[in-house]
Amino acid sequence: MSYKFHVALWQDPEGWFTARTLDGSEAAASDKTAATVLAQLKSYLIWLERRGLLLEPDLAECELRDHHVSIRAEYAGEFVSYPVNPPYEMRVTCAHGRRVDGVRYCILPTLGVTFSYQADDPVEELLNDALRQSLGRKTPQELSRYLGPDRISIETVFVRQTKPTFKVQAPQVSNLTAVADPLGIRVRGTPGIRAIGREALVRTLGQRLQRDKANLLLVGESGVGKSTVLLEAVRNVTRENRARSRDATVEATGSQHFWRTSGQRLIAGMKYLGQWEARCEQMIEELAETNGVLCVEELLELVRVGGREPAASVAAFLTPYLERAELRMVGEATSAQVEACRRLLPGLTELFEIVRIPEFTSAEARMVLAEVLETGRRNHKLELDKGLADLIVRLFQRFQPYAAFPGRSVTFARRLLDEATRGPASKMTQRDVLERFQRDSGLPEYLLRDDLTVARETVLDDFRALVLGQEAASETAANLLLTLKAGLNDPRRPVGVLLFCGPTGVGKTEMAKALASRLFGAGAMKDRLIRLDMSEYAGYGAAHRLLMSPDGEVSDLIRRVRRQPFSVVLFDEIEKAAPEVHDVLLGLLDEGRLTDRFGRTTMFQSAVIVLTSNLGAERQATIGLTEGAQPAFERIAMNTFRPEFFNRLDAVVTFQPLGDATIARLAERELQAIGQRDGLIKANLRLTWTGPVVQRLVRDGYDLRYGARPLQRAVERLVIAPLSRWLLEHPALRDKTLTLDLRQDEIVVAGAE
Repeated sequence: MSYKFHVALWQDPEGWFTARTLDGSEAAASDKTAATVLAQLKSYLIWLERRGLLLEPDLAECELRDHHVSIRAEYAGEFVSYPVNPPYEMRVTCAHGRRVDGVRYCILPTLGVTFSYQADDPVEELLNDALRQSLGRKTPQELSRYLGPDRISIETVFVRQTKPTFKVQAPQVSNLTAVADPLGIRVRGTPGIRAIGREALVRTLGQRLQRDKANLLLVGESGVGKSTVLLEAVRNVTRENRARSRDATVEATGSQHFWRTSGQRLIAGMKYLGQWEARCEQMIEELAETNGVLCVEELLELVRVGGREPAASVAAFLTPYLERAELRMVGEATSAQVEACRRLLPGLTELFEIVRIPEFTSAEARMVLAEVLETGRRNHKLELDKGLADLIVRLFQRFQPYAAFPGRSVTFARRLLDEATRGPASKMTQRDVLERFQRDSGLPEYLLRDDLTVARETVLDDFRALVLGQEAASETAANLLLTLKAGLNDPRRPVGVLLFCGPTGVGKTEMAKALASRLFGAGAMKDRLIRLDMSEYAGYGAAHRLLMSPDGEVSDLIRRVRRQPFSVVLFDEIEKAAPEVHDVLLGLLDEGRLTDRFGRTTMFQSAVIVLTSNLGAERQATIGLTEGAQPAFERIAMNTFRPEFFNRLDAVVTFQPLGDATIARLAERELQAIGQRDGLIKANLRLTWTGPVVQRLVRDGYDLRYGARPLQRAVERLVIAPLSRWLLEHPALRDKTLTLDLRQDEIVVAGAE
């Protein structure tokens, strides 16, 4: 007897052939000729069969079909995404197969995307949804990498049976396959990630999965590898069940099937009352028939979805089945999420036995990274610099100390390997590591490299040039940057927590922008300032709105910090926020974290927190301009905010009223900016001005109460308006220098030379 494997074969633009199995054991090969690729694939399948590790192919038929789908590329900005119009029309070639039990599969072999469907399902819509989930939110350049090959075919490879092979019976599990993916049996499109350094833990977990009938909860911080440990343990259990099988037509007695799902997936598409409950009941019945174990990506999500309150959630619905042992579950959670589950739905976590997944030490993290890099070097024939693992660990420990290992560091290393394989040099250097980390974090190179130094006066002059007339604020900003450079900032807190006090329009927001550009502006995402107007958080439920959006998901602040933790977060006019908001911010200012009622924690330890306040500004407006008459902003702030809030500030910076000389420099800067506008640039017109023009702007552009904010309005009224009229009256003017002058107290274009 022989097994018939369906194999997809295609050729890339450089002439290399790739072959991949579409059913049974997952295998792939790549070489310069089609015959060599198929021979390599067959040799590997024979090797699996002789060791009793072969998974029997189960597609009764398979054919290729072309589909045309629309994918909209987009550019993701800091505040908004920019979709590309029109959408990309892509031709994708799919393999459509049918199993003996009638379940149909659509497989995109080049993308690693697979989904099941019934005969009457709208395949085109399902394909579009699957591709949007897989390829959505990518730039046109990123999307171009996923264009399918011009030619693809389905070949067959026959493997003769010599030993009993593990065969999975095909009970009716159509409802289960709609809400969960099988683990251990076949995981399409999943990279072969191993739980490096967790061998003993994987072995212990595998034994408990086989021996115990209890529900298990894997508890560890985000990034420690809970999912990876579970996946490898399930693979080991499946392999051992397969090895114990003696009959090729009957699966091993007591063998288990593991299915992975999430709370959102269980309720997806359910519109009517009782609909998702009926789906869960059908799922539980099919799990019981197949000796199935349900693996949940995040236990807390089951508490959050399904109803308005935890008592009406999916978790509450499943609890009786767990209590009666009619459902067996393996879940994942962080320590904070476990506590949130106990508080929101008492009794749920008591149904699980806890399995702790500890964090890696620095030495263990280096070992894991070294093995990941070495595996990438062998697989992709790369050349690697020495000390790459040490450098990656140092960067993450130094600038993201809250990120558990191996988590983000391993993901970072794999991205670097992927970039190196696509590069022309096939080499990965320490320079590549630093450049990638700089693109991700926005930190300038001299902060990442210990061998580069920076003078305090250079940094101070930089801030002085960006924010005029604020010496104390410039010194505070420079000290903050130099402290980070020296590695003396407290890793358990935000990079800095600053309160900017002073009248409006004197540069408080500009200094926050300057901090964002000089600390985090070296990456691909330039705008690193997240600004919140705290007057919007003054009413009832303000603290809830700070953390949660109306749809129950995280707020815009939380979402943006999670996406880019290296940012300056500006809480503007903090004194206007409700007292409950100040209570929520205590943990952020002290420990650099925000935790919502569901136990979801967002870290701010890579961010700079800036609070602004106009307290005392009105008092200043009543007593005049002299320096000696200025109010004591720090003392006013100390009397306004509670001691526990005020004591969490690193510095209170008083911004001084702007003098005439500073306003004149600001006016000069505004005039220089006008000279760079399109209307002048395209005609090659240069702009100059006389001293009286600047003095006129100073007179109308500064107000004691509003600071320099009226300056832009004065520029628009006194300069832009007459200059626009003059240019429209002289449309043919080119390659001249325009001079602005003051005549009869009005700014006019005096001439063109």
